[in-house]
Amino acid sequence: MAAAGELSRSILWSRFLETFAKEMALWAVVVRPKHIVAWRDGDLLNRVELLRWTWPDASSRAAPRVTRIGLNTQRFTPSKALLRHLGFEPESLPPSARSLHLEWSVLGEELLAFAEWLPLWIRGRQDASVEIPLPPCPSHVFGQGLRATNYAWTVAAWDAYSRWHKQDPRLPWYAINARDVVAAEAGA
Repeated sequence: MAAAGELSRSILWSRFLETFAKEMALWAVVVRPKHIVAWRDGDLLNRVELLRWTWPDASSRAAPRVTRIGLNTQRFTPSKALLRHLGFEPESLPPSARSLHLEWSVLGEELLAFAEWLPLWIRGRQDASVEIPLPPCPSHVFGQGLRATNYAWTVAAWDAYSRWHKQDPRLPWYAINARDVVAAEAGA
């Protein structure tokens, strides 16, 4: 079996989506070919979408394999079939949870580790009595920590992207360096 760093983007993304949907349990549906997992939470329709941030291609063979995991970030118009499947009226346009908004950029070989961790983050984000463990890969978190962040990069993705763009890899003042990120304790 090939290591995650050797797998094609389509295989990595497919494995992430399937694993994430399984971890989210009953109401999660993989939406292909849009690279989305959608799920119902009461009257809300949430989704995780994988976005090709940078990836080697014919025009840029040296680009790092960076995927952005977007949680309720992109415009999404669900199909009538998906709405019916999730128990919504087919003509409805259910909102997503305002508290669940996140962009997390990761290297291709880091992506699969986030498939099982992200549902833990979601549960902790929705319920302050649930701990949010450290992310599976060291990550710079922008904002006030894991419970409040809407934006993060793994250290490896940040460094690779900065090198590729020939940018200063220093973090902005409002970012928490990965070495200072702590788990969000239950009740915090």
